[in-house]
Amino acid sequence: MKKIYSPLRYPGGKSRILNFMKDLIDKNSFKKNFTYIEPYAGGAGVALGLLLDGYVSKIFINDIDPAVNSFWNAIIKNHDKFIKKIEKTEITIDEWKKQKEIYKNGIEGFNLGFSAFFLNRCNRSGILTAGCIGGLQQKGKYKIDCRFNKKDLINRIIEISKFKNKIKIYKKDTLELLQKKEITQKLKNCLLYLDPPYYDKGYQLYRNHYKHEDHQNLANLIKKIEGYWVISYDNTIQIKEMYKEFKNRTFGLTYFAGNIKEGKEIIFFSKSIKKIPPISLI
Repeated sequence: MKKIYSPLRYPGGKSRILNFMKDLIDKNSFKKNFTYIEPYAGGAGVALGLLLDGYVSKIFINDIDPAVNSFWNAIIKNHDKFIKKIEKTEITIDEWKKQKEIYKNGIEGFNLGFSAFFLNRCNRSGILTAGCIGGLQQKGKYKIDCRFNKKDLINRIIEISKFKNKIKIYKKDTLELLQKKEITQKLKNCLLYLDPPYYDKGYQLYRNHYKHEDHQNLANLIKKIEGYWVISYDNTIQIKEMYKEFKNRTFGLTYFAGNIKEGKEIIFFSKSIKKIPPISLI
């Protein structure tokens, strides 16, 4: 059975890419003291898998969404309090309405982090702004608590908390993050994985979606980085043009956002990465 590291569900989540990244690290003989940086962390499934399984020594996870950032801060800095909150919270429609109001208010901190977690586990496809699983009348096949296995989720948080001193959390725009001195000093001795909002239909999946110029500005910055980076996207003509000078591979990815959908993805590699694993690992 596949091990799940993150307490969060994510539409278009890249947990399938974890084994590929592990093989990439092995094939290119990256040092085990490498830092892994993920500027679009979301559920951070890849980052956590690499850290907990010993492939990297530290992870830097960044997400500009205040609710997602509040969640990561809550479980890293107050994991005991967060676990107690899970234990005592009933998974009901009334509680869902309460958590939705906290999320709408958007006041950063522990409560916003918990509301993001609660809604992620209880909403359709894990989308924070979506409706709850089963509907308000709970007449659907699946009920609001079907993705809220308290014991399992608590165990994931406990495992993550053991590595809290090796996890650094940011809430920055990606371009700002990658020009931060603390980050630029590490770029030659780290693995940078970027999973930006999709070029097509990004507005349907992401609270912070990009326009064409945002994608282009990111590409312009990435091309200047001399270290090891990997970037994955939906397979579009525009994106292929932006990264045309770099090696790439394409693969299919199943994601859940209302319905099961099969998308074509493309992944690009910096020129510093000499050996690319079989794409069949994804």
